[in-house]
Amino acid sequence: MSNQSWLKPKYVESEVNGEKLRFFPISMRLLFRLRDIGKSLAKAIASIFNRDEDHVGSTTRNVTEGEQVMQVTEIEAISPELAELREKKRVEAITDVVDTLTDPQSGDVVAEIIMDSLRENFDRNPSPQQIEEFRNALDAESLVQLMAGVGAANKKLFDPLLKKVPELGAVVEGRFGNKEAEKTPSSETVSTGTT
Repeated sequence: MSNQSWLKPKYVESEVNGEKLRFFPISMRLLFRLRDIGKSLAKAIASIFNRDEDHVGSTTRNVTEGEQVMQVTEIEAISPELAELREKKRVEAITDVVDTLTDPQSGDVVAEIIMDSLRENFDRNPSPQQIEEFRNALDAESLVQLMAGVGAANKKLFDPLLKKVPELGAVVEGRFGNKEAEKTPSSETVSTGTT
């Protein structure tokens, strides 16, 4: 199998608390662990990205100017009440994502996923004690930056969640009471290098 270059792991470099780390795609072993939190997370993410396009009205009409006929489409604005309801649903969905990620039962799975993605920094098969120690050492800002790195390394798997990381970060920091923490977006660079 060593001659199969397509099996060589690609990584993404992402900054976490001022240090560049290499995040690798999640291993198959951990993909199956994602099922533990996947359903509730998927439901919340679906709510975040629900466009509710059926609540927007549009009218199409033909306008004649001389010999030219143009088709004009007018999109009717939604009511302020509906806009407020949509925003409330979106915030609740983001909160549901954060609740899932910070739930004690999900904490070990999230910590193990991060450790797996940071395979240059952790044992390949960490013990439950190592996972618990890592999870307990995380602060809200670090969790957000680490999840951004994991998401970037697994872009196709986590792309919808990755787009919402800044908003999720604000909710996570609010949960942990760390509202004064400076919110710094992570920077990522993709490399096709191997370890």
